[in-house]
Amino acid sequence: MFGFDAFDLFTGIFGIVVWVYAIIERQLPSRKMDSLEEILKRTEAVLQCAVEEGLLEADFVGEARSRLQSVNNRMENLSVRTHAAISMREQYMEVCKGLSCKLSTLHSEAKTIRAEIYLHRAESRRNAEQSVSLPCPVLPAVASPPSEHSEPDAASYVPAGRLTSVVPVMTTDCLRADGQPS
Repeated sequence: MFGFDAFDLFTGIFGIVVWVYAIIERQLPSRKMDSLEEILKRTEAVLQCAVEEGLLEADFVGEARSRLQSVNNRMENLSVRTHAAISMREQYMEVCKGLSCKLSTLHSEAKTIRAEIYLHRAESRRNAEQSVSLPCPVLPAVASPPSEHSEPDAASYVPAGRLTSVVPVMTTDCLRADGQPS
């Protein structure tokens, strides 16, 4: 009447079981711990690279390292529970006790720190590029003829016909710490 047979029922139930198993398996503490360790390694590598490039302020670097250390310490505390759960049954029990949720929270914190590092790094690069493209303030060249009582000084007097152009030279000593011309 409905067109169902045993094969359709079996494949439908089997598909649902496989789908539920895949969802639960992704939530196992061992999987979450591996992912957290990887994201922490990458975040520390990004921070180290940005420090070596000199793109981050010392205050931000100290804060980021402190936050990463805090996440690392909490991960170490949770890794004892994760590695103690050897069998699937023990891992499922740890999922029910909230271990996977705590690992997900740490994973999210590490990703947030990494995102902040990338944002600060990009902002510092943008500021550096803008400061390089800003011309230094150039004082106008003043060519004043010598008075009748003084002798012309070659360093301060250039006859108007010989003054052709002033080319600004970009140096970093004409920029303030915020990248603006002084």
